[in-house]
Amino acid sequence: MKKLIIFLFLLISFCLVEENVNRSEAYHDFLIAYLYKASQCNSQPEYFLIFPKVVSKRWLDACLFSIIRSECPFNDYPSICLKVYEKEE
Repeated sequence: MKKLIIFLFLLISFCLVEENVNRSEAYHDFLIAYLYKASQCNSQPEYFLIFPKVVSKRWLDACLFSIIRSECPFNDYPSICLKVYEKEE
């Protein structure tokens, strides 16, 4: 029983830890989605996103998924991409 409680505690604490990525990794993943959508739609936003030094992987993934799933024309980024600028607490 004691092992089960410890296991559950570790599992829950592991799941609640926010995973972050650095800016270079975020740009690598972002460029793949950006270039895919730009080539698919033959259009792209007039500006490029500038990421902070540390980005929440959860919000970055949501942004990338939203970019890929967005409708053409690709003239602006989905609003969910603004979440990458929020500071996680």
